[in-house]
Amino acid sequence: MLDGRQAVDPPILMSDGLARNRPGDHQPRAASFIAHARRKHVEFAVFLRTLRDAFRTDQLAEQRELPPPERLLLHEGESAVLCLGALAHSHVPSSGR
Repeated sequence: MLDGRQAVDPPILMSDGLARNRPGDHQPRAASFIAHARRKHVEFAVFLRTLRDAFRTDQLAEQRELPPPERLLLHEGESAVLCLGALAHSHVPSSGR
């Protein structure tokens, strides 16, 4: 496929950098992707969703006009579970790797 290519510039190869992922007769320009960048992006998205849900819990406490001790109990019951779930997500590898 690369032999019939009309382009002047070398092909761009995007891979994880393994030597066996390089085409034999053609010298490509490397454009290696960074797997951990995607992983960090996903972890940050989980963090933002968790933070959003914790703020929703706080908004609910405010709507119910809960006094501070009850507000704390609500957060301990709701937000703590969210945070533990996010923490578990960041430490348990996914099966899709």
